Amino acid sequence: MDIRPTLAGLLFLASCGHRVAEPTETLPLEIPRAFAQDHAPAAGALADSWWQDFDSPELASLLAGVEEANPDLQIAQASYRQTEALAAAAGGARWPSLSAGLQASRSRQNLIGLPIPGAGEVLPIRATSFGLSADLSWEVDLWGRIDAAVAAADADALAAQAELQAAQLSLRGQAVQLWLGRTEALSQLALVEELRALAEQRLQHLEARFERGTTSASEVLRARQAVTTWQANAKQLRLQVSAQQRALQSLRGQYPDGAWPESATVTLPELPPAPPVGMPAELLGRRPDLAAAEARYYAATARAREARASLYPRLALTTSVGTNSSAIGDLLDGDFRVWSLAGGLTAPLFQGGQLRAQVDAREAGVDAAAWSFARDFLRALSEVETALETEQSLRAQLSDLQLNEARSQRQAELAERRFRSGTGSLLNWIDARSAALETRSATLTTHRLLLQNRTDLYLALGGGFDSQPTDAR
Repeated sequence: MDIRPTLAGLLFLASCGHRVAEPTETLPLEIPRAFAQDHAPAAGALADSWWQDFDSPELASLLAGVEEANPDLQIAQASYRQTEALAAAAGGARWPSLSAGLQASRSRQNLIGLPIPGAGEVLPIRATSFGLSADLSWEVDLWGRIDAAVAAADADALAAQAELQAAQLSLRGQAVQLWLGRTEALSQLALVEELRALAEQRLQHLEARFERGTTSASEVLRARQAVTTWQANAKQLRLQVSAQQRALQSLRGQYPDGAWPESATVTLPELPPAPPVGMPAELLGRRPDLAAAEARYYAATARAREARASLYPRLALTTSVGTNSSAIGDLLDGDFRVWSLAGGLTAPLFQGGQLRAQVDAREAGVDAAAWSFARDFLRALSEVETALETEQSLRAQLSDLQLNEARSQRQAELAERRFRSGTGSLLNWIDARSAALETRSATLTTHRLLLQNRTDLYLALGGGFDSQPTDAR
């Protein structure tokens, strides 16, 4: 949903003929036309379903479960429905209120000392009365106070809607980050198990040599330490996988027992093509947190207008139409009709400075909301620049590690051929193979960091939140 045209309407209502500054005017800087770290701009538009770029059905299914049952998301949805209802309630103040009433009464009065023969000193009088009425009351919004209050409530609802979308975006990001971490941990676990097996093979070989007296005890001890280290690393990775699977289950609203399908993905996806980042100013229409901050600014502006309007008199009109009789059967008889029409103008004269203080507080709230928006916008710009720069650095690191991995793999293959041909030792082959696996481990970690940073970039750009910027004046 594109909420910015709606924000423009709220701004009009809040201004009531007065110019209201946009929150971007608070920024003490000039926004450039391009991001400093965007050295190779990509064409096209940012995909709403950005996670599909990872081309993983398992990830898509995981995110669908998160959106269906996540408790935080349900809380955000309930908060949005609450603010929508409050906005609808506030809008009712624009209209007259109409009520109907049915009254019945019976009374007795005593008249004393009347010169009525035979009446005695006390003359009781009993009366029965029935009434049917329709009552109408309406406050005329002379100074725009009610319109400003309604605009503030509507802006609160839009802020809650944007916060709901921000929660959806954040939860998707958390789920993707956890899924990438768990997938890498499973891949690392397979490498560690192979490294442990190589360490055990190395230990067996050294123990046999020690028994023949061709190696030292210290070499055997170091080999045993290596086996123990790889065993501990494997246990730590299993614990890490369980913790990440529990976290993913919690995000999906499931019992966090750590169980996961046996067919779970164990290979990290390839890095997708770079997304189009656009211009810095376009973040205003992309990021739901900025849309929420902007809506809160307009709400604060409207409340300041409401506080200023409270300084002026209020005009209230009331009318009542109905019937009144001593017999209930006459209530529908027009001959017994009664009516009243009244108007009242109430002006605040002295309230101990409360109204002026409210104006000052609301105007300070406008300043705070504007600077909060500026802070959030600067943070958003920084997040994009940081993600772009980090991606460049991680790409360079990954390229170097992949080159080293290819070299290590060739060395391991050469050592294995020499060992099998009898020109090389078993230890040399084990050491070369272990070095290749450790290089592969470093490559996996950097690849995962690159994918997680890409996720950060999608989030920084507001992926999945489709809103086009418009002129909010």
